[in-house]
Amino acid sequence: MAVWSARPSRPLFPGRRRVYNGAMKRIPAWILAAGLLSILLPAAPPAPDCRTLAGEAERLCDTAPREALAKIEAARRCLAGHEDPRLACRLTGIEGRARLNLGDTAAARQRFAEQARQADRLGDDGLKAAAALDQGLLEKSLSRYPEAAAACRRGLELYERIGDRSGTAQALNQLGNIADDLGQYYQAIDDYLRSLRLAEQLGDPGRIARLQNNIGIIHFKLKEYDAALASYGQAMAFEAGQGNQRRLANLENNIGLVHFEQKHFAEAAEHYRRALELERRLGSPSGVGNSLTSLGEVEQALGKPEQAIALYRQALPLAVEARDSWGEALIHADLAASLAATGRLAEAHDEAEKSLELARTTAAPDLEMTSRRALADILARRGRPVEALTQFRAYHDLYERTFNDETRRRTGDLQARYEAERHRREVEALRQQQTIQDLQADRNRLLIRALGLGLLLLAALVVVVLGNLRHKARANALIAHQNEELTDAYHRLEEAARTDPLTRLANRRDVHERLENERVRSERSHKAFAIVLSDIDHFKAINDRWGHEAGDRVLVAVAETMRRTLRKQDVVGRWGGEEFIWVLPETPLEGARLLAEKIRALIHEQSVRLGETEIRVTLTFGVSAYDHPMDFEHCIRLADQALYRGKEAGRDRVEVAAPPLTSPAAG
Repeated sequence: MAVWSARPSRPLFPGRRRVYNGAMKRIPAWILAAGLLSILLPAAPPAPDCRTLAGEAERLCDTAPREALAKIEAARRCLAGHEDPRLACRLTGIEGRARLNLGDTAAARQRFAEQARQADRLGDDGLKAAAALDQGLLEKSLSRYPEAAAACRRGLELYERIGDRSGTAQALNQLGNIADDLGQYYQAIDDYLRSLRLAEQLGDPGRIARLQNNIGIIHFKLKEYDAALASYGQAMAFEAGQGNQRRLANLENNIGLVHFEQKHFAEAAEHYRRALELERRLGSPSGVGNSLTSLGEVEQALGKPEQAIALYRQALPLAVEARDSWGEALIHADLAASLAATGRLAEAHDEAEKSLELARTTAAPDLEMTSRRALADILARRGRPVEALTQFRAYHDLYERTFNDETRRRTGDLQARYEAERHRREVEALRQQQTIQDLQADRNRLLIRALGLGLLLLAALVVVVLGNLRHKARANALIAHQNEELTDAYHRLEEAARTDPLTRLANRRDVHERLENERVRSERSHKAFAIVLSDIDHFKAINDRWGHEAGDRVLVAVAETMRRTLRKQDVVGRWGGEEFIWVLPETPLEGARLLAEKIRALIHEQSVRLGETEIRVTLTFGVSAYDHPMDFEHCIRLADQALYRGKEAGRDRVEVAAPPLTSPAAG
């Protein structure tokens, strides 16, 4: 809310003060009195039209930035002669966002800096928070992700401090976009869902649509295409009544990406063309370039490299104009692939070099890997194997940040397999014994029937027969009791054979059996599962310093945190010593990484109390995914290798077996 100043307004047209003073004698007294009153009385608050114009400018900022600038100028003319520094600060931020959407980064930076100075002078936390979020938008557009995240976190803290739910939702959405770009999908989805809950409480359909779009992007990156289309469909439904052409263009492009990944190229092209039409209407160089690039990828996938090259060459200057280094790098990589397909290897080589140079300036390792792999392939085709090998090794080094060939537990695996086989034989023996008992019970029933018939023939033997029946009844009761005890003993044996006595988790043998069952089920259903290995950091030091009782308490506390957090269908077991293993059915690699990161953070924040001593505990995790055809033992080794890399890299971290994928456009 604006606070009106009680100070007199500054005189209009100050440059003419001397003229008025020189003509003072010729001005009637009533005009002088009116002028004096206008100086002494406070300025009137700005008319409601000023705020209306500012609101219209803000709504047009993303969809029609040039129209937004016209509205901003109209609002400033409306403010002339009035004093509302808060509205002026807000208009400065809106202008910065409009210029950023037009690709004028320098002008946007200047306006955002002025907005921050105005907010600081006013001491208004709401305006400071808005300025911080606008600075975050600028830094993200320049791929300066640490600076963008820091600015958005400042804005979030300020909005939460003053209880502004709308601002809090916006800050969480921007933080989710940054985490998404960096491949931190667990953090991104957490931010988006927190923002979505606030948007639903506020009844804000436009924001709900943006968040459903962003959630759909996460599903897309995890290859959950049906879920992605469902989220995009909900976003479309909310956007239908909003008329936001920018977000509709993003949605069309994102839906096209899903169809492209599913090789539905005709449907993908149709959505890309709709996005292109909207982007041209909006006059967005970056958006037009992105849509042209997507259409080029469809042509390349259909085996039409010349048509693809033509589209890429149209898109490239637009990406340069918008200073979109990520998009520019992608276009050069796509051009390299299409030129190589036509045999123009020298040109392809130049494009791959440009792509690599740009990719290294971004924070996207997947883009650098794509560029290096493309360059390696082109160099090999040009008969330059040494240079090709150098590029491939650089590509492989990036890949090896999550992979190496170290193996540690093959002997333990063989022992666990042996114990599982022995347990299987014990269970089979118990089943055979139960079958024999069932046959004995059937025989007894037949004997009783025979004796009953004998009573009709041999009345004299009634007493003998009744005695025999009583004997058999006692025998049956004894057998039933023994069967009950045997069943009880079997269940206790089964539990003891499958359970670690300290943590009450599944032991190594039980995990092996359930892994085999999950492998069979996965191959039948064609649904992958994930394996996570974890190891308590510096566990030996805990035992050495505080004793084995402290070590046991740490193991029990860690096991309880895992048991409480994982799903009912997940398997969690003690793999040996201070190591634990999870088997996560129907869980992709990225989903397993997000879950491991969540539990790592939970344990990092906890401590184990021993008397007056608090013991801090951290774990290192290795994550892999089973993909048919694959021996699950190999899958365990991959997780173990990732765990070893985590230890080498400093502990208290999660290492996975594959890099994150490229990303579609966030809203």
